[in-house]
Amino acid sequence: MRAEAPGENWRQGLQLAAVVGALSLRWVEAPQVILACTIALLLVLIVVPRVGESLYRPDEPRSSAPIGLVLYPATLLLLVVLFWSFGGMPHVTAAIWGLFACGDAAATLMGRGEAAGLPWNPKKSWHGSFAYWVCGSVSALFLLGWVGRRTDVLIAGGPWVAWSLCIVVGGLCAFLESLPVRHLNDNFWVPLVGGVALYTGLLLRASFMSANLPEPLPFAIEAAIHVLIVSWAWTRGLWGVAGWFAALAVGAVALLLLGAGGYLALVVLAVIAWRATEYNHRRRLALELAGEEHPPRWSGRLVVASTSGFLILGFLAFSTGVAGAEPATTSLHTLFATAAVGALAGVAAAVLARELGPIFGRAPVLATTLKRVAAGTGGAISLEGTLIGAAGALVVGLAGAIGGLAPIWVALPVCIAGTLGSHVESFVVASISTQRRPGELALLSLNTTVAGLAVILLFMLVF
Repeated sequence: MRAEAPGENWRQGLQLAAVVGALSLRWVEAPQVILACTIALLLVLIVVPRVGESLYRPDEPRSSAPIGLVLYPATLLLLVVLFWSFGGMPHVTAAIWGLFACGDAAATLMGRGEAAGLPWNPKKSWHGSFAYWVCGSVSALFLLGWVGRRTDVLIAGGPWVAWSLCIVVGGLCAFLESLPVRHLNDNFWVPLVGGVALYTGLLLRASFMSANLPEPLPFAIEAAIHVLIVSWAWTRGLWGVAGWFAALAVGAVALLLLGAGGYLALVVLAVIAWRATEYNHRRRLALELAGEEHPPRWSGRLVVASTSGFLILGFLAFSTGVAGAEPATTSLHTLFATAAVGALAGVAAAVLARELGPIFGRAPVLATTLKRVAAGTGGAISLEGTLIGAAGALVVGLAGAIGGLAPIWVALPVCIAGTLGSHVESFVVASISTQRRPGELALLSLNTTVAGLAVILLFMLVF
């Protein structure tokens, strides 16, 4: 819950009034909206610090524009670029605009007073979150239907599917807005997650899932081979019991969603990570730096975190197109399957850079400042470590291509995206203090997500 602050009504009123602009998305084009958002962003940055005293909260410095007001047009600008200019869905942009503007305003205005806080966040109230869900969902429903009347918009699945998705995404955003997330403004990341959820939800088709289901007998044979491989790796000390169960589940899902091609890329990643970790451990033993004779086993959580992006993107490939039904450059199935391999490539690049970079890197620098630091410093990168990581990402990309997921040329964007994901992880580690730094599992999840999204962005820019 947020205590009532002077000028809060004006601030929320301004936010709500701007939603009227979403009605114009039925007639205008993306470049015009981008221009309007850019102008609005400049006005907030320049004008508000000079004449907008009533729009500030008590704890906000008057030397710059309020971050919440800055993020409103900035987030909207990003929504237009992602889901309209690149994604071709202006109705998604309008729906998320209404959802986060009306939902956030309703939550702020209704969440005042002495109502009981949420168990996971005492600063938020139940009726504030409920108001976010109801008002945000209703706004999204209306704007999606309104802008969906454009002649260049086709809402596949019918209005009931789209409306149901708006209600589900509204609930998701209301829950995410209530989480006690620090150092990340919910005016930015909640609309983005909601936009991705609504956009992908409108792409899913049950008919594609049915067409992509594997034949029972070949799948059973592949699953049996998978059990043998995972069990053999267990005997070699790669993982414990929890890791064995997690690897068993992840491999089976990979076979179901992406077939032998996705499974091959997964196995190649496992071999790369295993050998890199083993090599680094043997070297540490030789230098008497390691405390244990054997390298650490992979936990179940580590297996799941390192493959989370791969599985999500694999599901999108499974449910948005049929393998081989369209040319690779226009197929959503190929796009998401390649992005799934890119997610694995990001993990490969990160593991290689982390395990072998300090060994072979001659001049490590900090990712944020590019200043020389000692080998092994958190967030450090080196030319040698980058090249080794890129080579691993390229091998994973080639494995996916050889497995038939995509043409051979996609190995290059997969390599680029994997290396980018690895460097984003280093940048995060270098820019956040040790006390506030995310754990290894969170960094792996970030890495695999960034790499997968980078593949999608590269495809959008080229094709």
